[in-house]
Amino acid sequence: GNNSVAAVLLAGGQGTRLGFDGPKGMYDIGLSSGRTLFQYICERILKLIQLASSSEFSSSSSSKTVRLPLYIMTSPMNDATT
Repeated sequence: GNNSVAAVLLAGGQGTRLGFDGPKGMYDIGLSSGRTLFQYICERILKLIQLASSSEFSSSSSSKTVRLPLYIMTSPMNDATT
């Protein structure tokens, strides 16, 4: 429909070249929080939803729920793990 948006994460790769036996998005990239890229991206999307739902960005007469679906492209090699 109108005013629709989604996020797409291309996450089909394995972390083999990084010396990691799993999806690249689960590789420890050294964040002090210990979060993976997958966690970080999901948290950022949730923050966007919160911002879009705030009164600053939505009209007070609107009662629509803000949705931002996340589609993750995986490969057969990492689908279940992702």
